[in-house]
Amino acid sequence: MENITRLRTEWLSALTSDQRLNTSLALDSQLNTIVLAYFSAENYPTLSSIPLVANLMDELARTENRIATERMRCNDDVREYNSKIKRFPGNVFSGMFGFDEKRYYDLIPGQP
Repeated sequence: MENITRLRTEWLSALTSDQRLNTSLALDSQLNTIVLAYFSAENYPTLSSIPLVANLMDELARTENRIATERMRCNDDVREYNSKIKRFPGNVFSGMFGFDEKRYYDLIPGQP
């Protein structure tokens, strides 16, 4: 949880989109660790039946869904941006002002 809080603070203070993207990927990794712990907890019925643990697991599932939705929206926006800077008249302005292609937010490198 401390790592998640630290990464969230880093994300909020990031100055570039690449810094935010890298921090987001690290944050995803930390959240996945918590989700894996959830699946381990399912092997212990008494732990899974504690209301606080059940609420935490529900919140984690909702958080994962929100992250997946926002990742998809981010990639849609990046795809649109990258297309616009390649087509006329965007390519003229992107060349003049140095707009470069942006990276996709991908969990597996090379796959949006």
